[in-house]
Amino acid sequence: MRAALPQAGQDAGDGDLRGAGGLAGGGAVGANIGLGQAKGGIAAFAAEYAQATQDPRAVQILQDYRKKIRRAQHNIETGGGAAQLGGLVGFTGLTGGVKTLLMAGRTLNEEAFVSTALSLAELLCSVPVDSITACDFYGGAAGLLYLLCTAPKLRAMPNHPQRTEALCQRLLALQTLDTKQGIRTWDTLGKQRPISGLGHGIAGVGLALAAAWRLYPSEELYAAMRDAFLLEGQLYHDAMGTWPDFRDSSVPSGAMNGYCSGAPGMGAVYLRLHQLGITEFDGDMEKAIRSVTAAPLMSRDHCCCGNGATVEFLLDAGRALNRPELTETAKERLTAMVQRKAAKGQFTFLPADYENYSPFGLLNGIGGLGHLLLKAQGLAAGSLFFEKSCNKMASCVY
Repeated sequence: MRAALPQAGQDAGDGDLRGAGGLAGGGAVGANIGLGQAKGGIAAFAAEYAQATQDPRAVQILQDYRKKIRRAQHNIETGGGAAQLGGLVGFTGLTGGVKTLLMAGRTLNEEAFVSTALSLAELLCSVPVDSITACDFYGGAAGLLYLLCTAPKLRAMPNHPQRTEALCQRLLALQTLDTKQGIRTWDTLGKQRPISGLGHGIAGVGLALAAAWRLYPSEELYAAMRDAFLLEGQLYHDAMGTWPDFRDSSVPSGAMNGYCSGAPGMGAVYLRLHQLGITEFDGDMEKAIRSVTAAPLMSRDHCCCGNGATVEFLLDAGRALNRPELTETAKERLTAMVQRKAAKGQFTFLPADYENYSPFGLLNGIGGLGHLLLKAQGLAAGSLFFEKSCNKMASCVY
């Protein structure tokens, strides 16, 4: 018997969940123009910094980024159109570019950025849904669906209910994996087993369906969303005290501690559900908080699978739940990262030869660290970081 549905049909939020708890995504078409990789990640940090300072250098980065987006969109439209974009609809594709442009438009109060964002969103919404084979948040339909349902400018697009319904039905059609737990779910990475987590796993799909259900309530959507989180609850490993990383092994022998996989991403999703009025899984949110709080400082500092994810989740949870001890833990951890950077001379990211890696991006590079410093330590820390990184960031975007 299913639990009673909470009240539905209300506004799904302001679209500021950047990768669930923070900033996430990437880029594939147009040389990393999505939100989390090089150009998009730097532009997102520049948008936040420009909002606080109106620094003309940050504004120029955003102007250059918009030119890159428009050029990439032109190349798509003249080289095959939306039919080729079925694998690029998540935050690691062009949806991240839409998000970044909306951030820039809000920051600069310039309609040109919003217009470009809406044009790119229209292109993504014209992708034949049957060509979308990826369902996860980072790389598939869940990312686009979530942004469509949470960004006010996108919710005002023509035929929004029909476009949302088409993506929802595509996600439901992609439930092809029958698990030993007795729940039909998504094979998010083609591993023939359920993968836990926000970025690449079941939780990210469940979050997108929750955002859609909040706008357009239906028992079908709620049932699929709830099953996703019931399964995530079963994947939690009591002895490990976290959600195992099943990407490389079906045996729960190891775990990430990031947005891609692990407790920070899971906690960010559960926190968002709580904010949407879905409180059935608050107990799992507390598990995530305990796991992240107990975790030691890691060797890597970035936001995808490093200390950045733990800092941002604790910071967001502390503020949203009025729990100052979580906010304080987040700031202490960030201070430890900064102190270690001062001793070593640099923050630690992924190895330079890592696939699709950019040291400038929001997920895996300096864009994400600038975002965290500005968010947690204020304008002085963000300004210092921007001053030291400005030339590198500008040359990367240009």
